[in-house]
Amino acid sequence: LSAGGSALKSKQFLSLLLSFLRDAPLMPHEAFHASRCLRSLLVSSEVELAVNEMSAIDLVLSAHSAGVEFRHEALGRECSEIMVQLQKGCC
Repeated sequence: LSAGGSALKSKQFLSLLLSFLRDAPLMPHEAFHASRCLRSLLVSSEVELAVNEMSAIDLVLSAHSAGVEFRHEALGRECSEIMVQLQKGCC
């Protein structure tokens, strides 16, 4: 991400994306779009660190479960990809 994308890397914006993941059982389609955005932002080590500090893995797992439960395959797939990215970065 370029320096101009600093608003996208802010904890406030990341918290907003994570709030959509938290609400995945109520709004799976919105959670899907938030997960796509989050996955794209995870190319930044700065974002990856912030997301790990925010303990996002639990929210991603929960959103993944909602994707499976509500048959929103795209949400489940995006969350799986995020989990892989987060696990690669933490180890």
